[in-house]
Amino acid sequence: MEVEGPAAFRVRYTKRLHAMTLRIAALIPAYNCAATIGTVVEGVLRHVPRALVVSDGSADATVGEALKAGAEVLALRRNHGKGRAVSRGLGVLLAEGPDAVLFLDGDLQHDPARIPEFLALADAYDLVTGVRDLDMGHVPVKNRRANRFFGRLFLKPWTGLDLPDYQCGYRLVSADLLRRLPPVYSRYALESLMLVLAAKAGARVGTVGLEAIYEGRGSHFRPVPDTFHICMACLHARYVVRPLAHPLDPVSLLQ
Repeated sequence: MEVEGPAAFRVRYTKRLHAMTLRIAALIPAYNCAATIGTVVEGVLRHVPRALVVSDGSADATVGEALKAGAEVLALRRNHGKGRAVSRGLGVLLAEGPDAVLFLDGDLQHDPARIPEFLALADAYDLVTGVRDLDMGHVPVKNRRANRFFGRLFLKPWTGLDLPDYQCGYRLVSADLLRRLPPVYSRYALESLMLVLAAKAGARVGTVGLEAIYEGRGSHFRPVPDTFHICMACLHARYVVRPLAHPLDPVSLLQ
């Protein structure tokens, strides 16, 4: 049996301590998530000190439940889509100088109990993305097929990443990387765009394997038009958009 020596232990302990002292804020876009947002926020705040919920024009009690659970809330009057909600939230968070931003959804498709696995990789990677097991029987067939088709045909060569899932929104991204990415996020293209732009910026990308959680929740994803939109947005990002030469001004994300 090989026993870990004192030097190796000190390195591992130092890395773990550093991950614990990073200034990490969670960004949680939410649309009509009153039934779940409180549980998500409470779970997040067990692992990171700050949670910002961006209510994307919610017509239910999402804002009140998020506040009750301890989150800060940015409430948008109209529903603009996830991409705009995330951009607005980043405008708030990046202006205050965090070391990294944790992204997860407000509908419990991303289990907050898995956050420590992302934090453990914070030192090694600029972007840590969740990778769902899309072979599970309860995953909607339309989501599975669209993800695989687009991923294998376009995202694998455009990002240099061979992943079974490119669309998971559960991520930990360093603030330094986020400040280098142009604010071109758009609806369902958000996750894929981030990977394409991160690859162009030379980012180090790590993964955390996740269970795909749907639990009977309906999906608004339309395989043909939404996949086409993602493809066009990523094509533009791959061949036209460039990483920023100077750090992004967070105020620009709030306009």
